[in-house]
Amino acid sequence: MSTVLIIGIAVVVIFLFMFIFFILTGFSEKGIEKSLTKMGNAVTRAQANIVKNNEEIMTETANTSANIHKDAVKTMAHAVKEGFTEENNSMHCKYCGSLIDLDSKFCKHCGKEL
Repeated sequence: MSTVLIIGIAVVVIFLFMFIFFILTGFSEKGIEKSLTKMGNAVTRAQANIVKNNEEIMTETANTSANIHKDAVKTMAHAVKEGFTEENNSMHCKYCGSLIDLDSKFCKHCGKEL
């Protein structure tokens, strides 16, 4: 027998077993929808428990991240407020906002190419 025929027969047999299972167990569209809703609720409860059990760690991580980016945000806000170029031949890096020489090819603070 060819491989295609064997695969075709296997697919038909699997669908036949699924059909018989659904008929014997009384699975209807409503029953399947109810089961999926229960599974979705279980996943939601599990996610809520994960957040609850790790709330302190997540808060600490968020605060650390905010502190890491605080200086860059201040620099960027200053750059926007004061303008991106200043009269003394300097400019603000478009990546980190630090004040650098106007003729710089790389930022001396973040190292990115301008």
